[in-house]
Amino acid sequence: MSLTEDAKKFVVNKMGSDRLSGYPHAERVLKSALSLQRIHGGDHELIELAVIMHDVAFDGKNIATHATESANIADTFLEENGVEFKRRQKIKKIIERHTVRDWTMNGAPETIEEKIVFDAEAIERISMHGFLKFITTSHNLPYSNTGQVVRALEKFVDENYKSIFFESTKHHVQKSYFLLKTVIEEIRDGANIKS
Repeated sequence: MSLTEDAKKFVVNKMGSDRLSGYPHAERVLKSALSLQRIHGGDHELIELAVIMHDVAFDGKNIATHATESANIADTFLEENGVEFKRRQKIKKIIERHTVRDWTMNGAPETIEEKIVFDAEAIERISMHGFLKFITTSHNLPYSNTGQVVRALEKFVDENYKSIFFESTKHHVQKSYFLLKTVIEEIRDGANIKS
């Protein structure tokens, strides 16, 4: 079995098969990442391993810390599987920087691989899967009313869209972005929530 196959098996066992927060999420992000890698270059194996393991620690409650926790779990797994230190550190940074909220702790993406994985995750976040995942994990966030959730969702969608690195990615998600903005506005109007 290859390292990639071992990593997939390890992550599936940890994450499960839930369509929103389980391994199918990583599969969708991987498809986008490999598509971006074909356009922009970068180290295929680094991207593939980082995406496979980027949410291995996510449990729906650790939104603020899951990137660092996932990076640490990935590092341990890769070390146990003989991956050299320099490559492990690159994969760890890619995972640590895969969401906007992690940039304050870990810095913004710098390498082509970090940018590709971030954009691939943004494609997922600015989709109906991302929308539903945000809503289903919002009960763990400090929101006390529907208005706060709606404002947080709008911030989430806007922040991810504005942080995209590649114009090709922005073009790819534009339809989903405007659809989500329309859905948010419909919720806002229906619940009589002020902007």
